[in-house]
Amino acid sequence: MPVSGTILGNDTQEPAVLLHLALPMSQKVILVIDLVESVRLMASNEAGIVARWHDFVQYAQTNTIPAHHGRLVKSLGDGLMIEFEQAADAFRAAQVLHSFFACANVALPAEQQMNLRAGINSSQVYTDQIDVYGAGVNLAARLATLAEPGETVVSASVRDGLTDGLDAHIEDLGECYLKHLQVPVRAYRLGQVGIDPVMASKTDHSPHMMPTIAVIPFVARTRSAEYLAVGDLIADGVIAQLGRTASLRIVARMSTSAFRDREASGADLKTHLGADYLVTGSHVVVGDRIMITAMLTASQNDHVIWTDRFQGSTADLLEVNSELCQHIANATHMAVLNAYAQQALTRPMPTLNSQALMLGGINLMHRSAPGDFLLSRKALDALVDRHPRAAACRTWLAKWYVLNATRGLTNDPRRDAQEALGHTSRALAAEPSNSLALAMEGFVHLHLKKDLTGAVSRLETATQVNPNDALAWLFRGVTHAFLNEGELALQASQRALALSPLDPLRYYFEALTASSAIAAGNYAMAVDLCNAAIRRNHMHAHTYRALILAYWSSDQPELATQTAQQLLKLAPSTTVERFLGMSASADYAFGKNMACALRASGIPDR
Repeated sequence: MPVSGTILGNDTQEPAVLLHLALPMSQKVILVIDLVESVRLMASNEAGIVARWHDFVQYAQTNTIPAHHGRLVKSLGDGLMIEFEQAADAFRAAQVLHSFFACANVALPAEQQMNLRAGINSSQVYTDQIDVYGAGVNLAARLATLAEPGETVVSASVRDGLTDGLDAHIEDLGECYLKHLQVPVRAYRLGQVGIDPVMASKTDHSPHMMPTIAVIPFVARTRSAEYLAVGDLIADGVIAQLGRTASLRIVARMSTSAFRDREASGADLKTHLGADYLVTGSHVVVGDRIMITAMLTASQNDHVIWTDRFQGSTADLLEVNSELCQHIANATHMAVLNAYAQQALTRPMPTLNSQALMLGGINLMHRSAPGDFLLSRKALDALVDRHPRAAACRTWLAKWYVLNATRGLTNDPRRDAQEALGHTSRALAAEPSNSLALAMEGFVHLHLKKDLTGAVSRLETATQVNPNDALAWLFRGVTHAFLNEGELALQASQRALALSPLDPLRYYFEALTASSAIAAGNYAMAVDLCNAAIRRNHMHAHTYRALILAYWSSDQPELATQTAQQLLKLAPSTTVERFLGMSASADYAFGKNMACALRASGIPDR
């Protein structure tokens, strides 16, 4: 830690030299205890929290610390720093301190519960009778930020002083990137021996960035033999629908059928099927009607992520695109993505697995809240650091820079264009035939470089190498729309919609397809698509601009004006000049028509 002033009373000497001369160095184990959500707790009941914390500090000073051969270095308003000679003593003391509040929390509502998180590091530190100093102290504090409530996270030096299964259960978190530290630190999460520790997902440094889902045949509540096959039909339909998304890996039903009607834990299913999530459920058939209860659980801990009921006709299950199965699949997909987004919002980045960084980052990137958008870049940056040669990581980070510019959030669009192209270039260097990277590079040329020729070239290549890449077809549709090639635009965009029925960005696909419909002169279709997109996401400004143009082009000026008012409420800074400045279509008929429609509907020029 930085030192100012003098140590020995000689003002002429350098502080750093004085520190070295005045303070001895020794090997110490530093435990940092932090009260979780202390600000919120204090705001709700300051007197009560202070009293409970005071009791805790007294307990630690008089009982726990002496019993484990420690020394209280300092007590802060919401934390403790304690030094020990041995790693095992530090960990045991931490467990006792965790249990102090864990016992009291049993009788309290969740909002009043107090929890600790702990970080432990062993290193050479400077010491005196008052305090301890050095980078090793700071590392202990940083490690505490990785811990969930009730958990202890330690450095490799502490882990080397413990025996797994004897002193503690030890879980390797991998190389963790901590704030203000230039290089990653190997971290470990500890759990008490003899007790199943509460542990979040282990940090994953494997290249697999798509979660695996297993759909178990649904159980018939009515044991009549004629209904047993219905559960297979449901599973088949859900698997078929989930298989159409590029963000999930699906276990084949032939593998999951063995677990029908079998009592098996999530851990067992994860072991045998390699699944991160499980879709299970039951059904009841009454006449020609069926009621289905579906549930999504995390296999690691059997936590229920989502559950719901669905009703429909039994005949629907025989359809190729069963509405019941599609509803279940769509809800499952969104629940998985939202779970990862929530992890990215609430947990330290270094503790998130690659799946959470990827899917959480993509999900947050397409939300309207500025905080979510900025956090998404941190998630994608962390993913690129972890997998520097993985094309998908750099491709999505490239898109972030495009959106940063097109949303008007940057002061330097040229720099964002360079950043985006740098990432797509490195992605294509690693995987030259990666259709997503090709599509995104086309996207960059379209929106940031304003180079429609370059965009068309890359997007055509993307759809040639992978005719099933929905995003490539969508972007290709947009370029055709800007070039006033309406029929080609609509064909490409509709193909994109058909290829992505479960895409979490469905609103985005619908909004851009609306632009293609406008270019093709199909204004009624454009209106329907825009309204559908707004129902899914009412914060997407482009949808409102497309709807204004659709109403204006179909001689419905009143509705165009109403939509313009909605847009101004959503984005008060909207102007015609701003649109022309950031739109790739500004120099083309589509963009000029859009500018006329915006102006005529009440959007100010500047």
